[in-house]
Amino acid sequence: MFISNITHFLDAEGNIAKEMNKQGRELSSFLALVVDIATKPPEEEDIELPCWKKNCNGTIEIQYIPEEFDVIDYWCTKCDNAGAISGWQNTKWDNRKK
Repeated sequence: MFISNITHFLDAEGNIAKEMNKQGRELSSFLALVVDIATKPPEEEDIELPCWKKNCNGTIEIQYIPEEFDVIDYWCTKCDNAGAISGWQNTKWDNRKK
C-alpha cells in the first residue's frame, strides 16, 4: 500500500516536478488523476481508471468521503495496488471548488 502526500511530487508552482525519474512522474500523474476523479462533481460521468501496474488488467476503485476523511483511498480490483493520498486539497486537481 502506498501512503502518498501529493505535495511531495510537486514543484513550487504546484505542477508535477520535472526533476523526477520516469517511475516517479508516472506515479505522480496517476495520483493526480485519482484526485481529479475523486473530487469531480457527482453528476459527471464515471471514469474507469485502469490499474497502472504492469501486466494488470484491473480497474482502480476510489473512495473519498468528504465529511469523514482528509485522504483519498484507492485500490485495484485485481492486484495489490492500493494507497491513500493526502495533501491533495487546493491542488490543481482538486475539483471541489470549480
